[in-house]
Amino acid sequence: MFDVGLGELLALGVVALLVFGPDRLPAIASDAGRWLRELRGMSNRARKELSDAVGPEVADLALNPRDSVTRILNPLTEETSDAKKAVKDAARFDEDAT
Repeated sequence: MFDVGLGELLALGVVALLVFGPDRLPAIASDAGRWLRELRGMSNRARKELSDAVGPEVADLALNPRDSVTRILNPLTEETSDAKKAVKDAARFDEDAT
């Protein structure tokens, strides 16, 4: 998700240590972890409620918009490429006929 390397993490840790100090840093890290767990829990509950609300007829739809759009557009792009192939084949047939 985030492209953060070891160097960036180390730099963030040093900055956090300088800003918050060694006494408050463990408590702040613990609070941040708790908030992240609560945020993930809320996200999972919302996703489950949404899945339950839409019913089984649309349960196979992905909740990730990018996956849904890709799934919808793939058949369209395949049809377009099939149509382009047919036009090329027809043009090639016309060239062979002359």
